[in-house]
Amino acid sequence: MSMTSGARRSLASEMNVTPLIDVLLVLLIIFLVVLPERHQGEMAEIPQPTDSMEEHPEAPIVIQLHDAGEASALA
Repeated sequence: MSMTSGARRSLASEMNVTPLIDVLLVLLIIFLVVLPERHQGEMAEIPQPTDSMEEHPEAPIVIQLHDAGEASALA
């Protein structure tokens, strides 16, 4: 606790956060050491392209958006 200087002699209480920060840093180091290292990512089955896909590529899909007031040219 500290005393304020001057005519007023009242106690000013301030929280000491140094021990709290020390504990948090120690916990952070413990978690970093204890947790296992991951050399691989998550396991996923990724589809591989086949030879038939390269020979016959699919036609592109075209999507057109028109205003509600505009007449459709494809109709």
